[in-house]
Formats: sequence, C-alpha cells, structure tokens
Amino acid sequence: MKKKFSWGIVGGFMVATATPGLVGCGSSSDAPSGAGGTGQAGTGASAGQNGGGSSGSTANGGSTANGGSTANGGSGATAAGSGGTGGGGPPVPRVENTDGTSVLDSPLGPALGEGVCKGSAVSCNGTCLATEGQAAGTCSALKLGLGQTTSMSLTAQTLYYTAANSEILSYDLSAKTHKSMVRGLDFVQSLVTDATSLYFSTEAPDSFFEYDVRSVPLAGGDVTVIAPETHEPASEIVPLSDKILFGRGDFPPYTLYTVPKSGGPATAFGGVSGSNLIVDGSTLYYLGGLFGDTLDSTNINTPAPGTKVISGSDNSRFILEAGFIYRVEENQYIGAPVTGGASTPIQTFSVETYIASRTATQVFLIQDDPTVTKTVHILSMPLAGGTPKDLVTLESGELKAIAANATDLYISVGIAHAGALLDVKL
Repeated sequence: MKKKFSWGIVGGFMVATATPGLVGCGSSSDAPSGAGGTGQAGTGASAGQNGGGSSGSTANGGSTANGGSTANGGSGATAAGSGGTGGGGPPVPRVENTDGTSVLDSPLGPALGEGVCKGSAVSCNGTCLATEGQAAGTCSALKLGLGQTTSMSLTAQTLYYTAANSEILSYDLSAKTHKSMVRGLDFVQSLVTDATSLYFSTEAPDSFFEYDVRSVPLAGGDVTVIAPETHEPASEIVPLSDKILFGRGDFPPYTLYTVPKSGGPATAFGGVSGSNLIVDGSTLYYLGGLFGDTLDSTNINTPAPGTKVISGSDNSRFILEAGFIYRVEENQYIGAPVTGGASTPIQTFSVETYIASRTATQVFLIQDDPTVTKTVHILSMPLAGGTPKDLVTLESGELKAIAANATDLYISVGIAHAGALLDVKL
C-alpha cells in the first residue's frame, strides 16, 4: 500500500497533512486531514500558490467559548438553489460556537501504542524529547501532549494547528505562545487560511458522521457554518477570491464544490473530481482520473472535467512553479512544462521518496531510511534540483502534518505517542 499527503496553500505558505489511501504518496496512513496542493510561490511569501503571505493576525484564543449553539435553524433542509446542493439540518450560514477542554489545560497522557519513546516523549533525530523546549540537533519540542494533530495552516505570523482531533490552536511565531481558538469539535481537519479567516471541516455536533465546513476570524471570534452538512468531510479546501473550493470524500478523487465565503448552498464544480488542488490565476490543476493517474486542468470560472496536462502521473504529488510541474515518480524527481511536453528527469533517488512540502526555493522530501528500521528522513532540495540536504529523522509512521516557511519546518507527530508539535530550524 502506498501512502499519500494532502497539501494546503495557506496565505502563501505550504502545508501537508497525512491521509489514508490505497494510492498516492506520503509517509503514514493516518487520519484524514488537510487540503490543497503544493502551489507556486507567491511574491513575498515563503511558499505557496498565489503567495504574498497573509497578514496573519495573532489568534485570540478562547474567544469561542460561548457554550451552546446559536443556530436558529430548524430541522428542515437547506435550499439547494440553482445548480447547488443542499443538506439536512439548520440553514447556513449560521453562527455555531462549541466548547470543551483544551489540551493546553489538560495535555493528553501517554498513548497506548508501542512507539520508540515512552510516556509523553516523542522521537526526533534519534532522541526521545520528553519536555517542551528540549532539542536534539536542530529539532526541538514546541508542545507535547497534543494527541493527533492532523492539519496545519501557516501564515506570516501564526501557525494554526489541530489537536486531539477536537481543537484548533494557534502558535504565535514571534511571542512563542500557544492559544486555544476553537474547542469541542469532532474530526476537525483541512485547515486553510486567506487574509481574514481560517476555514476547516468538522463533524457536526450531535450528528452521526455528518460533516460541514466552517470559518473563524484569524484573530478569533464566532465560528460560522458556511456549508451544509453532508455524509463526507471536506478533505481539501482552497480559498478563491469570493468563495472556497472544496473536495468532499474520504478518499480521492474528491467531488468538488464551491460555496460563498459568507456561507450558503454548495454548488457542484462543473462535475469535476480530483485531488492535490492547485489554483494558478484562473486555472485549477489537479490529479484526476479514477486513480489519480492523470494531471488535469480546468478554468475555475467555467469548470468542466479537465484538459489532460500529463497522463500516467502515478498519483504523484506535484509542485507548480514558474510554468513547470515538478513531481516524483519511480524515485525520480522530474519536471515538465505546464503547457505540455516531455517530462525531464532531474534527480534520481536510491530509496522510495515523496514530496512533503515546499518554500519559495526549496522542496522537502521524505525518504525511508535504507538501513535503520522504523526511521524516516526529511530532506530539502532546490526546486529545480540539486543535492538533497538531510534535515531531520523521525520515527516511521509518526508524521501527521507539516508546514514550512523560509526559516522553520513545523512538524506534528503522534500515532503511537501522545502527540507533539516539533520545530526544525532550517
């Protein structure tokens, strides 16, 4: 079984989150989360599609602890509207705040798995980090006892991340402080930001596997339900100018929809299904086909099942940069013009290799250690190819999410362990 990552473009930064799947690439088969694709770096951004970076105002934790739901809807179905798709339950948009215990107040204890490290410690660079602030080489523990941190979203000033599958927290990059933003969630995933809001998917409260899409101001505040409930989560979310594009489904290819950022009925996106979503100008690039075996494109204003850019893509995660598509196939890092043409091998690896993330100049790769069991390496390499640099080693299967800027690589781990947020200096 191969494993895959979903990718999120967040205010000009790049995020990856491990998700399960029969095909794809990544480093672990973990809980579903994340969104988007490894996009083209934007002006002034560390990484990401149409970058420039969000203003990234500091999250004001705890502001959603209002208790109870303020939804005023009844049990009727949301009207679909022309071309739209409705959902059962209260109407959208609506304010719906939730509350619960924060991991900042009650860190999770030791996990039940059999990891390399015991208790609440996590492994990084071959060392068990048991206290916050402890370092092993360039890797340090920012926060322990987080449980499953399945999704991240990085702006110029703030790292947003999930914890215990039930909470969204923020980490102020300058003040070095963690704050709780939204609590009392279930299976929260797919964090992504624009200049003003954080968007995410979660199971609706008191439901039986019904999911919706929500938003909250970057500075904290009321949570707004912006898309109706469905039986499948939004496994990828990409903000557009006045709406969000999201993919519904537990496994790719996801069925694509749009919804206004202010909320409303979800509208089918021209019958398009895909994953690894990257928007460049007015063009969406994505992995299409039943098994993600083609790289397709379509106009976001007039979407239709896409024009094939590359056939036989082997469901490889890809990067879009300066008119070229870069990806790893059969342990070769290859590039091809986005306008079509032959793929050119750039770098050959001796072990199985996956794309994990990127900055404006670097691509981050994941490789299994060929000699040390239960160990994976994260490496960096210039986007156009070059000698890979080994950055950090982790326990195999523990990586959950990853986000990068020009100076730091943020990593969440936690399957056999109690979960942690790590910082690797670049």
